[in-house]
Amino acid sequence: MNRESSILQEENLANKDEQADEKCPPKVFISYSHDPVEDQQRVLRFAKRLKDDDIDVEIDKEIHSPPEGWPLWCERKIADADFVLMVCTETYYRYASHHEERGKSLGVAWEARIIRQHLYDAGAASNKFVPVLFSNASPEHIPTPFRGNSWFVVDTEDGYKDLRQLLTGQTCAQSERGTPQELLTERKWSERPSEAATTNVDSREELDEDPDSAVTCESTDYSFRYSDQHVSLDAYLPRAKEYRGICKVRFTDESLVGFETFVEHKALLPTLFDGHHRGVNAEERLIIAHGPSRLLDKYTIDIVNSRLYISEKVVRSLFQAIDALHDAYIGALRRIDLACEAEGFSYYQEHKNSEVVVCLGRLPAWLWGRIVEFATEHHYECGDSEWHMFDAKSMSVVIWSSTSTKRFDEGLHAVILASNQSPAETLNSDEIALFWKPPPSFPQSREVYPLSERRYWGAATTFSWINEELIARVYEWIWSNEPWAIRWSPRAQQHQDRLFSRLRDLGGLVNYDRNIDFARI
Repeated sequence: MNRESSILQEENLANKDEQADEKCPPKVFISYSHDPVEDQQRVLRFAKRLKDDDIDVEIDKEIHSPPEGWPLWCERKIADADFVLMVCTETYYRYASHHEERGKSLGVAWEARIIRQHLYDAGAASNKFVPVLFSNASPEHIPTPFRGNSWFVVDTEDGYKDLRQLLTGQTCAQSERGTPQELLTERKWSERPSEAATTNVDSREELDEDPDSAVTCESTDYSFRYSDQHVSLDAYLPRAKEYRGICKVRFTDESLVGFETFVEHKALLPTLFDGHHRGVNAEERLIIAHGPSRLLDKYTIDIVNSRLYISEKVVRSLFQAIDALHDAYIGALRRIDLACEAEGFSYYQEHKNSEVVVCLGRLPAWLWGRIVEFATEHHYECGDSEWHMFDAKSMSVVIWSSTSTKRFDEGLHAVILASNQSPAETLNSDEIALFWKPPPSFPQSREVYPLSERRYWGAATTFSWINEELIARVYEWIWSNEPWAIRWSPRAQQHQDRLFSRLRDLGGLVNYDRNIDFARI
């Protein structure tokens, strides 16, 4: 065999190997929670779509009962998979983070433990584990060790396409960044195309140097996207249960190409939005550290922990994006206020389960103690009077009607939480902060779950009921527990008036100034 024939044979073998590699589909294991049923159905449809695209998918729903048992089956499938897709829903996050009581959803907890161990063994650097979301989920539902990974919203066309390219390796050739590793550092933001309002705005007046450039601005109830040739800005907007939003700023201008940073809710409102719609005046915008000078003909901009030096045309583009986001972001906050009946109240994040509650105000600690005593005595199962409507603990009171009445429907009306912490951080040692908790599975629009005085009360209704009815009834109850000799003495009315006056002077439920809420959550 001559040399040319040998070379041709080697090339043919190499081509066959490449073709074999191309025909070998990636092995994918899907880790997900079986409840609620709606999420499980979404997962099954997602798995079917992956299979239709020639991806080898392993999912437990297709296995009746593995002979080696579920724990070992899960361990083997995770070890053998090229990629493990974690479907991050609110339920999945609770189970994977062990925020539920022991014994619930052992499968998710077991898979999460195996995944964490693989990540630990890989030195906390692995592209094998990929968080995926549906449009009704939030990045807050991604388990903490994986929040630095790229994540994909797979019930949108763009999100699914990006994921498929990653799984099949097509992104390596098609990505603008050129490598899968670089792709995995870029987060994918969700939006619902059917709901998006898209506008193309001619920006010639703003950017005289670029007469052909145009602005694309897309906004839904949940997400926001802005882009032009200098800057792109993507954001998750606040929602009722995950009140905090987040924004990604990325520069596409040649001088700053590749720079990106994330701005969280705490920094968005007091810094990025400060001076909104006020042009590029350095005195009006907090993020402008310095304007142009003789030594440096550029603006000095501080975004989070980064200092940038950018030209005026890029600054104008950036502020145009920030102003557009401001309008969408504040609109989302107002929708939350409307849904929760929380206008004029503050918001606060519970540390236990990361849910957001509404701060009703502060209350004297002694009065909260008497309210708990009254509520305990008037448990909803211990009588049939109109005030037997409570289930009380030391730091919470649940208001519940066991039967329908002329005033209330049967069921849950409010959950009131107490804490020695508040958004204002101005509680005295003898004060308690009270919070209104949104109803279970609280949606995003008032039309879907209408709050009412007969059913689940909004924050404002709960605040008024506590101040105008509950506290007054507790005062009467305190008086009824006074000694008999005082209550039936000739001067009983004077004693009662003095008692009520003294109680009122000690204070009721006082709301905070709304201005303090944004800096806390």
